[in-house]
Amino acid sequence: MKKVKYEFIPILASVFSIIAFFLLTLKIHTTRETDHLGYLILLLILAGQLLVFLNGIIQSSGYIYVPAMIIVLLILYILYIKVGNDF
Repeated sequence: MKKVKYEFIPILASVFSIIAFFLLTLKIHTTRETDHLGYLILLLILAGQLLVFLNGIIQSSGYIYVPAMIIVLLILYILYIKVGNDF
């Protein structure tokens, strides 16, 4: 793997993203309110994170694909709650 000069920047961005999505997921888990999140928004975020995950796999960069996979799992949980609320 090629050493990136400023490797801490994507790592820091990943940590902030995971914290943000974790807090959102925690709020949704406790309140069960998902009306403010549309399916289109969630699916676009999911697609974007899946692309980041694939990019990390292709580049063999754990600091890229591991956080992306965590965010994908959090989004899938949010979708699970949203679908459960709508039906």
